[in-house]
Amino acid sequence: MDIQAGHSTDAQRLTAIAHAAKRHWGYSEELMALWEDELTLSPQFIASHPVFCAARDGEIIGLYALSRQGETCELEHLWVDPQHMGASRAGHVPSRIAGRLLPLMRLVIE
Repeated sequence: MDIQAGHSTDAQRLTAIAHAAKRHWGYSEELMALWEDELTLSPQFIASHPVFCAARDGEIIGLYALSRQGETCELEHLWVDPQHMGASRAGHVPSRIAGRLLPLMRLVIE
């Protein structure tokens, strides 16, 4: 896997990965519609933020993006194409937020 800088020409692929990754966790279409703007990586966003892509065999399969305020960076995006996620769902565990469940993931390392 290679890590490379994202380019504004990658916007469509990066946005597709963000949407697919979020949808992978079973969110309703109603919620997906509410997150449309937050899940979109426009060419302008990519040009003005540090964006890095994970690529395998020349295909972008994941990304992260940072936002900066002064000397402070914040992780703005972190998405992996569901076809390339390295773990499988093995159940769920309660969240610290009452009434919410988080996926329990299993990763087999051979």
